[in-house]
Amino acid sequence: MSANPPAIQSPALVTAGAVGLFESLADGPQAAADLAERLRCDPRGIQRLAELLVTMGYLEREADRYVLSTVARATYTADGELPLTRWLRFCETQLKALGHLTESVRKGRGVDLFDLMPGPEERLDHQHAMAQTARPAAEWVADEVPVPHGARRLLDVGGGHGIY
Repeated sequence: MSANPPAIQSPALVTAGAVGLFESLADGPQAAADLAERLRCDPRGIQRLAELLVTMGYLEREADRYVLSTVARATYTADGELPLTRWLRFCETQLKALGHLTESVRKGRGVDLFDLMPGPEERLDHQHAMAQTARPAAEWVADEVPVPHGARRLLDVGGGHGIY
């Protein structure tokens, strides 16, 4: 288990997704300097982020190069077994919302997530994120929903993506 608190882990994951770190490492192990050049990022920043991700279990170090852990490859790459790439992008909006939490608690005013999504791409990320997080549970949900004998359809109310 990581010694880093969730308050550090969430922004680290969002940042890694935003700069393309996971997708870049999907091609194979790379040194921090090579990653920084490929991603057009500061080499020290990439080094620090990669080391943080190692402590969190999302990256592994092979000598001077970084490689995706099994979990990161499965979830944070587009070709992973259970891709959560769009969910990771949507987490940036969720972190923006959490930035308003103290004010919301003190003043009793909530924040509308849709107000924090400036354009159609962010809203599309939201829809894809909901689908990506629903997909792994869909079979279980289908098994648990009481369906009358002979029924051929199920109306998924409020599920947008229709996966259930």
